[in-house]
Amino acid sequence: MTPTGSRPPVGNVINRIIDPWFVWAPAPEDRTRAVKLFADPNLMAQLRGDHRATAYHQYFGHILGKTSFVDQDGSRRTIADVGILEQSIALFRGLLRPFNENGDDKEGHIFVSNPKHDYAYNADRTSESGRPLQVVPPHDSIFATFVRFGEEIVAPHRQEIKSFGGNDVGGIIVGWEWTFCAPSERSLPNDFATRYDERIW
Repeated sequence: MTPTGSRPPVGNVINRIIDPWFVWAPAPEDRTRAVKLFADPNLMAQLRGDHRATAYHQYFGHILGKTSFVDQDGSRRTIADVGILEQSIALFRGLLRPFNENGDDKEGHIFVSNPKHDYAYNADRTSESGRPLQVVPPHDSIFATFVRFGEEIVAPHRQEIKSFGGNDVGGIIVGWEWTFCAPSERSLPNDFATRYDERIW
């Protein structure tokens, strides 16, 4: 993994639609420096195959920050923004509840962000209105993105990363979801003090 000192500043990097499986995020050890993450395209294909297209569109609209969508007035629009990970409010490590069957929840990192919109699957696939819908986000909620860092995590994906033209990847995106916010601190997850092992920043 790239040493922290040689990583680019967060404000000097940008996600690119031509490289959709690579996104930038603040590094856990220094939030002013950017670390490159990889979103496994097999996971994305699985989301579409499992009829979870809303999650697929959330990746492009929120995490990558690049998508075409239909707004609430029915107009087609395009965003080309920084991804929400670069605008994260907080980073936690160690989820104290089951996330997957691999037993690796305590090693995962959770980026917390507060998007102003959400992106939902549009059942009408017959026209331009078949693009994802931009909708109001869930009430009283924050957006959590789950990432695993480390060479032992990245290594199994190395060949695939290379095939997409990537290098210097520091972590793998393994999931994302909306979850309830804390009543007292609405930009953070509910029960954040007991929900995670530690707050990194």
